[in-house]
Amino acid sequence: MAINVDAVYKTVLLILNKEQRGYITPDEFNKTATQVQLDIFEQYFDDLNQQLRVPQADFDYSNRQVDLDDKISPFKCLGDCYLGTSKTFETPGSGENQQFGPTALGTNLIFGAANPSDSNYKLNNFKLYREVSGVYVEYTDAYTVVGNIFTIAADLDTVDTWKVVANGIFTLPSVDILTNTNITYSDAIDAFTFGFYRLGTITFNAIEAERLQRNQFYNIDKSDLTAPSENFPVYFYESGKLYMKPYTINTDVQASFIRKPKNVKWAFTLGTVGQYIYDDSPNSTNFELNASEQVEVITRILFYSGVIIRDPQIVQAASQEIQQNEINQKS
Repeated sequence: MAINVDAVYKTVLLILNKEQRGYITPDEFNKTATQVQLDIFEQYFDDLNQQLRVPQADFDYSNRQVDLDDKISPFKCLGDCYLGTSKTFETPGSGENQQFGPTALGTNLIFGAANPSDSNYKLNNFKLYREVSGVYVEYTDAYTVVGNIFTIAADLDTVDTWKVVANGIFTLPSVDILTNTNITYSDAIDAFTFGFYRLGTITFNAIEAERLQRNQFYNIDKSDLTAPSENFPVYFYESGKLYMKPYTINTDVQASFIRKPKNVKWAFTLGTVGQYIYDDSPNSTNFELNASEQVEVITRILFYSGVIIRDPQIVQAASQEIQQNEINQKS
């Protein structure tokens, strides 16, 4: 059950006004509440990491690992990954050794061999297709690639259209298939979008891929003993891109991941005398944290509110309460 944004805002205002401390506007509250929610959300992972190191109680409702996992569960997502790097080119004319060069594939093309029957073909991190009667067919005749420039050896009698698909580089999911909700990779999160936070497990055909570091990834297929296969896929993740081997993998890749909480929003309309009137769903967005976090949410918002209205007593009182809560949770 989510924490109602209206209840939290009214409680914060009640505490501040009771002591004649001051007032925070809806805009200040929304920004503060969103930051507080993110603070608590990120703390879940630090707390879980700590709890994994200590023995847990076997009693119902007292296992902290299970409790933290329950709090994280609403943010777990699953999505399909796709080859995200392809580009279409035309050869400039007819004749032998026609050239074209992909300049915006986002990767350096690695060329081993053109013929799939050649053992070095597996080193290619791309595939080359030629348009034939409106359909792209993989091109396996002789060609070379140097500095991302393709040279087609055959005598071409027409101006041909080609497609280069950089294998192994996948986009991260654009839709959470569990809820059919769009995923964004920016901070502009609205009520109808999930924001990507942390990558989880990568699978190919339901087989979990092993995560490698960059140097391991590029060196692993130098030996037949360690070379990945479709039964033992590997990947590395860097700068929002997912690289997979073997390069024969081009579909059926899925990623589990954690999304961010949605930005909190207390929406309003203006009354006849200029007062703020709460505007409920869909214009407002509740906290997505577990209902058990409501006291912690209010306390932390009060801390930030004290900073906003420059009241050291509010800051001190809220800070002491936050510290005591953290001690209680970790003791």
